[in-house]
This record gives sequence, C-alpha cells and structure tokens, in this order.
Amino acid sequence: RARAIGATTSSITFLPTVLGVASDTMSGARGGIVTAANAIGISLSTASSVLEKIVAANNAVIAALQGTKVSDGVDLNRLTLLEALLTELNTHLSKEESKRIAIAHHLQSLKLKQAEFQSALAEGFRLLDERESFNMVLASKVQRNRYADMVRRLSRNEALAKYQSAYENALKYAWLAAKAYDYETSLDSGDPAAVTSLLEDLVRTRNLGLWSNGTPQVGEGGIAEVLAQLKGNFGVLEGQLGINNPQMETGKISLRKELFRIKPEAKSDPRWQQTLLADYVPDLRNVPEYRQYCRPIATDGDVAQPGLVLEFSSEINTGKNFFGRVLGGGDHAYSSSSYATKIRSVGVWFEGYNDAQLATTPRVYLVPAGTDVLRVSNQSTSTLRNWNVVEQKIPVPFVINDSNLNSLNYLPATDSLNGSFADIRRFADFRAYHAAESTGTDPAQMVSDSRLIGRSVANSRWLLIIPGNTFHADPEYGLQQFVESVDDIHIQFETYSHSGN
Repeated sequence: RARAIGATTSSITFLPTVLGVASDTMSGARGGIVTAANAIGISLSTASSVLEKIVAANNAVIAALQGTKVSDGVDLNRLTLLEALLTELNTHLSKEESKRIAIAHHLQSLKLKQAEFQSALAEGFRLLDERESFNMVLASKVQRNRYADMVRRLSRNEALAKYQSAYENALKYAWLAAKAYDYETSLDSGDPAAVTSLLEDLVRTRNLGLWSNGTPQVGEGGIAEVLAQLKGNFGVLEGQLGINNPQMETGKISLRKELFRIKPEAKSDPRWQQTLLADYVPDLRNVPEYRQYCRPIATDGDVAQPGLVLEFSSEINTGKNFFGRVLGGGDHAYSSSSYATKIRSVGVWFEGYNDAQLATTPRVYLVPAGTDVLRVSNQSTSTLRNWNVVEQKIPVPFVINDSNLNSLNYLPATDSLNGSFADIRRFADFRAYHAAESTGTDPAQMVSDSRLIGRSVANSRWLLIIPGNTFHADPEYGLQQFVESVDDIHIQFETYSHSGN
C-alpha cells in the first residue's frame, strides 16, 4: 500500500504545475527527487529493489534535464549543479551494495556474537545451578559426616571413659596391695625392696601391663609389673623377716592395776569406782568414734544409750608396760626386739561381775581409734613407723566382659564393684566374759574375737566402749550395778610377732 501511495505521489509530481509561455520546466526533476525520497523511505528488507529504482529515476531525471537544456534554454548553471549532485548521488548509490553487504556481514557477526553471548550466559547459569546443587549435596554430606563424627567421638569417649574407670579401679586395688605390702614388711624407705619406688611407678603408669592366665608378669611395665615385683619381693622377705614363722604369745592385762595403778584392795574400790564413773557417757551416740567405727546397738525409738568409754594408749618400749607406765611388778610388756607385734584375737574379762543382778552375756567394743606403731624391720636401731590404718571395706570386683563395656548403661565405677572404696568396715560388739572374785579369770572359758586380726598391739589410742543396755533393760541401773560390783577389767591379747632382720 505504501509503495502504491509513493508511486502515485511521484507520478503526480512529474506533472507541470504551470502551462503556457512560462512552463514548469523542473517538474521532471521534482518528480525524480520525490520518487527517490519515496524509495529511500522503504524498509531495509526491500532496499535493493528501491535503490535500483532510484538509479533509474536519477537517469530519467538526468535525461529530462538534458532534454530541458536543449528545448527550453533555462538557466544552465542551476541545471548543471543539479546534474552534478544527482551524478554524485548516483555514484554513492553505486557503492551501496558493497557497504550493504559489509553491514549485513557485520550484522551476521553481531548475531553470532549475540548467540555466543546467550550461549555463554546459559552456560554461566548452568554452572551456577550445578554449583548450587553441588553445594547442597556437599553440605548434606558434610552435615552427615559431622554427625557421624560426633557419634563416633561420643562412642569413643564413652569407651575411653569406661576403660579409664575400670583401669582406675584396678589401680586402686594395686595401690592397696602395695600399701598392705609396706605395712607387713615395714621396710626402711631407702631399702631396695621398699615399696616407695613401686608406688611412684603406680602413679606414673597408664597401662595394665603383661598378664598370663590372670597372673601379672614382668616385662611390659604397667600395673602387672608392679604387682609381680611385690609378689616376688614378698616371697623372699616373708622368710627373712620371720613373717612365715611368727612368735605366738598370750597376755592378760589388767586395766585397774597396770593402767590406772589402783591396787586390788578393798580400800581402793571407791577410787576404782570413781575412775569408771569418770568415763561415763550419757549417750554413746554423741561419741564421734562410736558413730564412725561402731555398728550401733539397735534400740526402739530415740532412746539414749548410756555407757562407759575408757580411753588409753599402748606401746612396746623397753622399761615400759603395755600402757606406757614404768614397768613394775605384775605388769605386762611385749618385746621391742620384734619389729611388729600384731593381734590374732582379743577378749575382755570382767572380774567380780555380779551376774545375779546383771545379764550373763555383757558385750563391749574395743576400737583402735589412733595410729598403729611398728618398727623398721631391717634396721638395728629401733626406728618407729606410725601407720594411719583405715578399716576399709574393700569392694569385690565383678567379672567384666565385652557385653558390659558395650552397654550404654554400664558404669565400671559403680557396676563392677559390690560397694565403694570410701566405706569403712565398722566394728560390732563382742561378748565379755566374767567370773566371781573368788574364781578369777579363766582363759579356757574365754572366747576371743578375731576382728582386730593383723592390727598392731601398739596403738596411740584405744577405746573400750561398754554399753549399759547389755547389762540390764534399764541401762542406768545396769551401769550402776556394774561399777559397784566389778573389781577389774582384763584385756587378753593373743598376738604373733615378726622378728625382722
């Protein structure tokens, strides 16, 4: 439609606007110019055909102009200038094809670059998508590995904690064995067989060492080597120190005569009774040593438990009796040439006990509340060693297997033992025997208590606790009758001694 309108317009412009003498001689040029302008306005898709038409139009204009010069004789200067411009325009138009081809080539290159850009942009987006997907997969894997590592570490730490707890239990047993070895041998700390260096090894060691069928072996250090050395050393020392061939002895010791130095005379009875009453306690439960070391006597309700608490010390020194008094007539003393004199059993006898008014089965506690005293076993000089012995209730270890260690609820510190290392093995009371004043003590009738076996006879503090409720239902009455009737209290020790070297 545009082409038709342009052609119609150009055709109209070719027509002269003035007729007659002054005719319109530029109508042809005007028509050519309009035709060319219309051709230039056509779209680039038809540029080639339009330009061809422009060339034809120019040629027609030039011919018309040439014809006009011959026929009409108009101003030749203006026509010549117009002809020159049209000729120049024709020359430029003749170069249009090559430039158009160049432009098309560049347009094609631009489209190729645009395609390459779109391809590169798509590749970038693809890489971003791949990276996002990779990051998601990597994050998921890292998170999964992190939780797996956490679980692995927790499992490993739990296993290590169980091993460490079980190992510490074994170390405690080894330490107790080493201290028992030291107590039994009582060697000087500088002796090669002393336990000093072995205790240091136990503190430093961090492994169990070599074991063969449950027997500790020497060679790989650890707890096993310390225990093997202890066993080997003790096998030699028990013969050298006289541990395997002890000296047995029985001693019957009087508290009235040897401790309090009160003569066994009737006129001294009031003094003896006052001495006993001085040790009266309204309620034994208020005595710290009774609560700590003794199993209490069961009573109904919150009833006071009156009793007597006789405190004394014992020693083994030349020129001194058992209680540390100057050795005199009728006194008992143990030999200071032995490095250890230990208790095998002990019994208590009440002389002059009034069994007509009191129960025939009185009971007492004998508690070593101080430190045991021994001598160094391998010295010629009499060097004393003090021992703070704890009557510890050593828990029995249970057998541990893999299923225990793999169980989440298993705790070696508590589940592998039938108790705690902190529990104290407390003393129960034992029967005290008695006889009338006329018959005196009869060792054949005395049944000794072996609860103190292994403890040293020499101790810095003993407590003889006599509860009143074992004499009578009314403990105050029972204690009164006891103080008034008993003439003496005898302690009989059965002992064994080690000579040392």
